[in-house]
Amino acid sequence: MGSVIKRGKYWYIDYYADGKRHRISHGKHKKFAELRLKEIELQIAREELRIPKDSTIDGFFENFLAYAEAHVMPKTLEKFITVINCFERFRLKFKSVNMLSKVTPAFLEDLKLARVKKVSKGTVNHDLKILGIILNWAVEHNLIKKNPVKEVKKFRVDKKQPRFFSKVEIKLILNSCPKRMFPPFMILLHTGMRRGELANLEWDDVDFERKIIKIRTKEEWSPKGKRDTD
Repeated sequence: MGSVIKRGKYWYIDYYADGKRHRISHGKHKKFAELRLKEIELQIAREELRIPKDSTIDGFFENFLAYAEAHVMPKTLEKFITVINCFERFRLKFKSVNMLSKVTPAFLEDLKLARVKKVSKGTVNHDLKILGIILNWAVEHNLIKKNPVKEVKKFRVDKKQPRFFSKVEIKLILNSCPKRMFPPFMILLHTGMRRGELANLEWDDVDFERKIIKIRTKEEWSPKGKRDTD
């Protein structure tokens, strides 16, 4: 038989399976934890329980980055590395947090609050989103039962209204930019293209007859949303 215990704000499921003790964080609601424990006990009785293999955090990140390097675009890989490095710097303060199973919602909440002292709430929310993608890979590979990021509430951020240049500002920009940069600035101002889209623009993307610029995926770059547009 297992038990449900509370540690701080979170409820944990405590049970034995395969000769080992397992303790899993299950959010802030006792009732949900109790229901989950009953489900686990039923699976144990039926010999259907799939016990996560767990992994060291260092080993997991190493394997994940090896996978990501082969499957995602360089910019996406760079985002993964940035978030992992931030996570690891914070983890240095907690020597006991060395296994994936110990990355709890409570730990991530502490990370979130520490991070927001240095960067904006929007950046923290973005980092949590990326970390959630990374830890989904751990769930898919049966290293953890559920993704702890899903139980961490993101900061509320007011959506900023887009700001448009005035005619006076556009004139100042064009008059002050170097002569060789005049064409790129004109393209950006007239199309609203992103910097990365302009940097990866090729002559074959320009349809002079129809007066259309095509934003297309390249070998090592893809537009936002991974969709080609005109």
